[in-house]
Amino acid sequence: MAYSSYTLREVVETFQLTFREKILFPEEKPIQIKIYKHIIERGLLEALPRGSEKIRNELIIMPLMLELCELNDNKMTVYSGEFQNVGICKNMF
Repeated sequence: MAYSSYTLREVVETFQLTFREKILFPEEKPIQIKIYKHIIERGLLEALPRGSEKIRNELIIMPLMLELCELNDNKMTVYSGEFQNVGICKNMF
């Protein structure tokens, strides 16, 4: 079962989490990104009609994530195509 099959409420209840809303970036400022607008537009045109989560990730989300990594001196990592089996017994894989 995909992670997207779960609701926030189900996750909070299942794992006995405490949910608190908080403004993470109170002074957000626009940033200049190097990624070209036409790359994102092309990704949207190709990915949206197909409807699969995988193609949306590859064509829309991944270019943005890579840009964010670069803007943050590569202090973050993007895991794609790797299993994150945190709860096999609960069908979360």
